[in-house]
Amino acid sequence: MCEVNPEYKKYVIIDKNGKKMLYVRILRVIYGCIESALLWYDLYVKTLKRMGFELNPYDKCVANKMINGTQCTIAWYVDDNKLSHVDPEVVSEVLNAIKEHFGELVINRSDEHNFSGMKITMDRKRENVVIGTRDQLQEAFDMFEEGLDGSVVSPANKNLFITYDGLSNELSEARSAIFHSVTAKLLFIMKRGRPDIETTISYLMFHVSKSNEKDWENRKDVWVF
Repeated sequence: MCEVNPEYKKYVIIDKNGKKMLYVRILRVIYGCIESALLWYDLYVKTLKRMGFELNPYDKCVANKMINGTQCTIAWYVDDNKLSHVDPEVVSEVLNAIKEHFGELVINRSDEHNFSGMKITMDRKRENVVIGTRDQLQEAFDMFEEGLDGSVVSPANKNLFITYDGLSNELSEARSAIFHSVTAKLLFIMKRGRPDIETTISYLMFHVSKSNEKDWENRKDVWVF
């Protein structure tokens, strides 16, 4: 970093073992870091507990609190939250309490919500809730931009677990980005309602950083299926 930005060299310190160290403060979130995700989780849970919420013993990303005799529930995935209570005023009070700790929030208070790859639609007249992933699927289809002719009997190609490293051409940067994004979308869809594609998607997730033409074909079989 300092070789590219020499102005930071003056901030480098030497520890007792002679190792060069540079401490920095991150101004924006760095995704994909296991430790930072855990630190955020611990901070958020401590904040909710101070507000009187209790963690669900079966799902550690769900917290509940009885308010005015009715349960208030918060479910979250990293920094995406779903908050519900029968009284809209209670919802506002909880949101304001969270804002005091974390600043302004992007809030959607309507009958349609997108949460972790799911579209949640509330029909108040019929008193039901519809949860689907069609929009997520359509986004992935639109990104794929290839014809999906033919048919397959399984989402897992018979050669799925054969390693083609060095034998199959690597994807271009643009196609690799599409492969990564679409595979990630399918990961959400798999966990929500298509467990039958789990074997293929789990394998392909290990190839998103260095994908090749064979990986592209394997992912195409999932689409056809």
